[in-house]
Amino acid sequence: MERVNRIIIINDKYRQCQSHIEIIEKDRIFCRHDLRHCIDVARITMILGYEEGVSLDKEAVYAAALLHDIGRASSGRDHHKKSAEMAEEILRKSGFSYSETKTIIGVIENHGNKDIAEEKSFSGLFYRADKLSRDCLNCKASGACYWSEDKKNLSLII
Repeated sequence: MERVNRIIIINDKYRQCQSHIEIIEKDRIFCRHDLRHCIDVARITMILGYEEGVSLDKEAVYAAALLHDIGRASSGRDHHKKSAEMAEEILRKSGFSYSETKTIIGVIENHGNKDIAEEKSFSGLFYRADKLSRDCLNCKASGACYWSEDKKNLSLII
């Protein structure tokens, strides 16, 4: 996990994005996009892969999870597109190959694409993990959440 640690520890761009997200979400009553969320997404993706017999590269999963929301640090376009753009340089500087980077960026770009939700692929598993990472059952803002009741995680799924 050396390359993943390079993202977290060494990469200034990543650290600046996470710090900015922390500031802009300071008063957010809904789920936050912090390191805990990222790690939860990675772990759930790995569990889903195991349960569904999909082979996943652990470093790619954790890299995608760490980078999938960094676009929230910028205003404007959809965050998943901005996250993918920003991730390319970070992945390259962290030692990921062109092929690995392309795969990870594809996952990041599609983490909001509900059309892939049921796919038995890295992207499909990641999409579901991102949604499953939300602790709606214990959320104090659940009543104000824009997620419909049928989308909320109101029971233990994994």
